[in-house]
Amino acid sequence: MKSFSNANKALTWALLTLLLAIPLQIWINYLLLPDFVKDSQTVIHKTIVSYGKEPDDNQSRTIEYHLEPYLWNRYVLLASIQFDHGEKLKTQFLITFWPSKLYSIQYISQLVEAEEVKYFDPPEQHVLFDGGDENFQVLVESDRLYCYIQLSNQAVQCVDVKQAGP
Repeated sequence: MKSFSNANKALTWALLTLLLAIPLQIWINYLLLPDFVKDSQTVIHKTIVSYGKEPDDNQSRTIEYHLEPYLWNRYVLLASIQFDHGEKLKTQFLITFWPSKLYSIQYISQLVEAEEVKYFDPPEQHVLFDGGDENFQVLVESDRLYCYIQLSNQAVQCVDVKQAGP
């Protein structure tokens, strides 16, 4: 009976310790977020140019991202894509910020019809159409610039970060 009581006390203390650790984990996760993520007015821009063999084969698209809080270190990444021929598309991703300047993106909504696949590079197709989960390592982070490497194919990209001014 005495060992049962000691086991209950140990279990109770372990449970209380875990419950007290949850707010600490939330606070640590918040500290590890990039500064632009903490500002709800941040707009992220990226322009992608694809070059073809002929000048008429060149294509570009501009992507504008907004972040909406989801849960702790996870955000819904709302993307609006403007193609150079005038078409505009919208989609959503789930982005998770991890320690050590890592983050992952998971596709969560239908993006485009099959004929628009030609506008996207193969790594983007994997994320956007296959429902893949891609991992990224941050290379450069400043007030205006955020550069990262896509770990599956070693592609380096940079985005322009515009935070709301004071």
